[in-house]
Amino acid sequence: MFPEAKHVFGGLLKLWNLFSPIGRLDMKGTEEYLKWIASQIGVSGYELSTRYVSIGHRKAIGFTGWVNFRMSDGSEWRKLTKALGRLSEYSNVGKNRTRDLMS
Repeated sequence: MFPEAKHVFGGLLKLWNLFSPIGRLDMKGTEEYLKWIASQIGVSGYELSTRYVSIGHRKAIGFTGWVNFRMSDGSEWRKLTKALGRLSEYSNVGKNRTRDLMS
């Protein structure tokens, strides 16, 4: 359960495409961006811990912490990736991103 760049930025891009009035990507653009992410972004540092939480009548495992990603390419996707990174500071990331898993 490690936050892979394609999942982190792919989820943020879905959120961006739902709510942003500008810069939305169509299906082809999304596919190109995710290919770029897979080949050009890597983890440069992290501090994570996993935890079990109750969600209704079930238990789930998640993580808290931070991850630093590095981009090895200076393409046009760099600007979008930085914007999505800033969005993550407010939206959180992951499957249950809108739940308060810290409690």
